[in-house]
Amino acid sequence: MNVLNLSKIIEIESKEEKIENFETGSWRVERPIWNEKTCINCLFCWQYCPDASIVLDKDEKMAGIDYHHCKGCGICVEVCPTKPKSLVMALEKDVQEKGLDVIRLEVFKV
Repeated sequence: MNVLNLSKIIEIESKEEKIENFETGSWRVERPIWNEKTCINCLFCWQYCPDASIVLDKDEKMAGIDYHHCKGCGICVEVCPTKPKSLVMALEKDVQEKGLDVIRLEVFKV
């Protein structure tokens, strides 16, 4: 690595750019939908999410999903232990067409 490349790396790291500045969920095909009523706050979803997209409140309980960063991998759904699942996957195009609240009603029948 030459000096020019090294100085560029130092410059980039010194800007203290945070992951919050980079939205990565825009290319997702599916998204997890959360049912707050059946969630037991085990936080398996938070622990296993590779994108840190599970949002916790001040009491360290699940508060939702950061869809700006969620890539729709479905790991959170797979590790959810509740029966029925508190997290299920829905097609992104359906959410975009119908809206998140309508999809949540359809999926969870609430």
